[in-house]
Amino acid sequence: MIGRHRMFFTAGGASRQPVLSQPVFAALVLTCFTWCMCGLAAGQAATSLRGTITDPSGSTVAGAKVVLANSESKIERTATTAEQGA
Repeated sequence: MIGRHRMFFTAGGASRQPVLSQPVFAALVLTCFTWCMCGLAAGQAATSLRGTITDPSGSTVAGAKVVLANSESKIERTATTAEQGA
């Protein structure tokens, strides 16, 4: 068998018995990679909101508290407007 090599994944280095076969090892690596990518993809959601708070006469309102609320997830974000009402 010249030119034929077998890769062994051994525990302890002394044994020549394979601990994991190549297909099992490849499936394990693919599963770990998929779990990592799913976690990264889940964190990609982002949004932004811009606007100006005004009173009924059209003047900007400085120091107004703005609350963004998601009724499904119950997550709220708050902000306070600057001097320009933004």
